[in-house]
Amino acid sequence: MPSSPKISKERILDTALQMLIREGYGAINITAVAKKLGCSTQPISRHFGNMETFRAELAKVAGQYVRNKLNPPEGEYVEDPETFGRIYCDIAMDEPNLFRFTCMGESGRQERNGMASWLDYKHNTRIMEQMIRKYGLTPENAAKYVQTMIIYFHGIASLIASGMIVEKRETIYQMLQDAGKNYLTALRASSIEGE
Repeated sequence: MPSSPKISKERILDTALQMLIREGYGAINITAVAKKLGCSTQPISRHFGNMETFRAELAKVAGQYVRNKLNPPEGEYVEDPETFGRIYCDIAMDEPNLFRFTCMGESGRQERNGMASWLDYKHNTRIMEQMIRKYGLTPENAAKYVQTMIIYFHGIASLIASGMIVEKRETIYQMLQDAGKNYLTALRASSIEGE
């Protein structure tokens, strides 16, 4: 019977996640992670089998790390879209390697169901419900708002993470707020006219 590994799967993944955040996806391979852990490659191979499985597990851990940042505990739930956008852009500014990996396709994971899956996401469903209650939007306009703002947030954050724009945090926050207010004004008018 083989001996149990002394280095846990969780420790390996945590080390790889920290390397990903600091050094980027290109730095992640079994040898580099083993060196960082101060061990041979055997524990990593034992837990994951091959690099493809290791990358898939790292993508899950990195994705959960980002989701935890975007979705604080229930008692601290972020309900307004602009705050959500600020957190999203903060990840791109503070951890661009992580953002590129999880949100710009470096992990190789794609959303199979397109925008529909984003609208069904628990957080976004709550935002849409709030937009309906607070601003009197129709359900269709609330969905349009969330979809459009997700695209806008992602576009700004992607430009930040790729280094294509470098702006002060306050400038980015103001851009998010202005875009949200302007689009909300247009959708509220449309919701009223549709009644």
